[in-house]
Amino acid sequence: TGASIVYTPEDSMNLNTLRQDAKFLKIRYGLDAKGKSEGRLVMRSMKCSSTVYTTDVITKIFKEEGGNLFDSRSLGHTLQGGIPSPIDCAHAVRLSLRCMAFLEEHHDALQKQVGKVKQAPPESAAVITIQGSALNWVP
Repeated sequence: TGASIVYTPEDSMNLNTLRQDAKFLKIRYGLDAKGKSEGRLVMRSMKCSSTVYTTDVITKIFKEEGGNLFDSRSLGHTLQGGIPSPIDCAHAVRLSLRCMAFLEEHHDALQKQVGKVKQAPPESAAVITIQGSALNWVP
């Protein structure tokens, strides 16, 4: 998922769990270079085992525990699931084609390298993003 912490229906959630997770976040943010934090993602399933520790409650706990080290915000419902719309399918195809072209391009560059040891350049690792109407690569 790329998330630092994930709350799922299979895992029980209690105050001790949240305390440990807040401690984990403090340690992770404490290791970041000052002013260069990459942020962290915490995900909570809607079917999470706790009805007491809602997304709002977790957000407030992390915000309070973060103090001056980190902030906490809720994005709300970001993934609803269900049947993909035609536009979702079109986006998926567009992203897939660009990703395959990216992989092929960097594979071809590796194949052209001479010798037993081949090394991929840093720009061969990237995340595809949608920015406005453009697809862009972020290293």
